[in-house]
Amino acid sequence: MKFTLSTTGYFYPQEDRRRKLSELGFTFKPSDYKKFSIEGNPEIEIETLEELIDFTKKYGEIIIDSKSIEIYDDYRE
Repeated sequence: MKFTLSTTGYFYPQEDRRRKLSELGFTFKPSDYKKFSIEGNPEIEIETLEELIDFTKKYGEIIIDSKSIEIYDDYRE
């Protein structure tokens, strides 16, 4: 099943966090406010529960609905 990815965070000044999310297809643009802001919403294919569990082990907590996965990596209102 295909899912559109997003993140709770918007600014990613830490290079290691940007590198990890870049593996999923996220891109970043320089920002005047906090160095780098995230761009785009890549898609990922997850077919099994095991793949979903492996995804959370690598990227942390997620919020999921029928068509999207949000990586819960920052404060959310």
